[in-house]
Amino acid sequence: MNTITTRILVLALLAGVAGCKKDATTDTGNTTPITVTLSPSAVTLDQGATQTFTGHASRGNVTYTVSSTGGSIDSSGHYTAPYAQGSYTVLAASTEDTSKTAAATVTVNQITITLSPDHARLAPGATATFTATVTGAVDKSVTWTTDGGTIDSTGNFTAGTSTGSFTVTAASTRNPARKATAAITVTTAPPPAVTVSPTAVAIDQGGSQQFTATVANVTDTSVTWSIDPATGGSITSDGLFTAGTVAQDVNIIATSVEDPSASGTAVATINGVHVTVAPSSVSLAAGATQTFTATVTGTNNTAVTWSLGAGSNGAISSDGVYTAPTTVAATDTIIATSVADPSVNGSGTATVISATGFVYTDPSGTGWRLVKNASSTSTHLILDLVAPSSTSGRGLGLTLSADQGKVTWVKVDSGDAELVKNHLLTLGTGTPLLKAAIKGNALAIGAFQKGAADAAASYTGPILSVALDLKPTGNAPGGVSVPLSVLKANALDGSGAGADITLAVGTLVTQ
Repeated sequence: MNTITTRILVLALLAGVAGCKKDATTDTGNTTPITVTLSPSAVTLDQGATQTFTGHASRGNVTYTVSSTGGSIDSSGHYTAPYAQGSYTVLAASTEDTSKTAAATVTVNQITITLSPDHARLAPGATATFTATVTGAVDKSVTWTTDGGTIDSTGNFTAGTSTGSFTVTAASTRNPARKATAAITVTTAPPPAVTVSPTAVAIDQGGSQQFTATVANVTDTSVTWSIDPATGGSITSDGLFTAGTVAQDVNIIATSVEDPSASGTAVATINGVHVTVAPSSVSLAAGATQTFTATVTGTNNTAVTWSLGAGSNGAISSDGVYTAPTTVAATDTIIATSVADPSVNGSGTATVISATGFVYTDPSGTGWRLVKNASSTSTHLILDLVAPSSTSGRGLGLTLSADQGKVTWVKVDSGDAELVKNHLLTLGTGTPLLKAAIKGNALAIGAFQKGAADAAASYTGPILSVALDLKPTGNAPGGVSVPLSVLKANALDGSGAGADITLAVGTLVTQ
């Protein structure tokens, strides 16, 4: 081997070693263990049902497999269960290392079949329809067979001419070993008959009614009880029906145990809830009370809640005692709402009598007083100021207060110049010394003799008069007190000296 050839071989060997080192370095970067997950990890399926599994590998992709006879799964994880009960395993494996897997358990249900009815009693040649219910499999089809008479593919059975005991069989199309049978008795005896008593009844919501069933032409006279609709209430195994809380007709059904094709029906009409309030209407004085009562029909729960309608001014207690307002005349609505059915209520009305007038009662005693003038009417009250006997003077200053929500200060006579009328004082000429002004509820009065030339007035009879009118009907209720008071009172005696006086007022009540 010449020198040039030897040198080329050495260079090639060195290049190969360098390449091996590079590959080793690359492999070192992928030493993280591969992990595989599979979701869901466990499922229960009907036979023939499908389920999508999702597998994931930390490196590479996954492939799916399923244990032998355990159904099938495609490359996307779409699994189809077998038509065989059992427990099976689905595996997801890494494509980079098939030893790295994750497993899911599939439990496939057993097929079960039930027949309805599960037995029947027929006359020769009579027909009955059977229904097969298949669970545990996607395929619900069955194959029908019988050892007496004929049955078609939809479960319609026709008895033969021979009497005796026979069977109808429904077998799963997918697994004929899974089947159910119904017993058939073919007989010439009269068919069973079921009657229910009472045949019709009206019943309150929540109420109960005992039903009885009579079964003829069978050995076993027992029945099973049911209702339709099922939401109409409940019924016990011995026929005691309890009504629900909805007004409706409910069928009460008694079915023969010996021959479920025989049944009898009664009807229970559940009453609607109705509420009436008594009294339906009443008129009251202000502040008076009235007890209302509620009669609830259509339910065994006769409780109510009491309330007032919108805009009402009175008050009502939890037991129906209404208290009329004392400040306004009004008509309030009293409402009783059924506890059993809050959508149902009854109502009554309470009218607070509007004041049509007022009554004034004079104060007692012989001192300074405001007394009723005989010219007063039921709505126009004239009050005279009188003094103690043997009294004289030269003037008076008063401030009176009255509830302006119910009454208003007015002139004694419509033609008067002032809100106060003078009877005894000599007012003189020039600047008037008789004045009155209203501020809020108060009427301020001033009446004085001008100068000292005239003799002091002898206070025999009314000195001054003021007047009040009842406000228009509807502003005040009848039978309430109208506050009337003296805020300030003073008088000038015969010499012109001033002093406070005690002025008594009576009571004022609307009617």
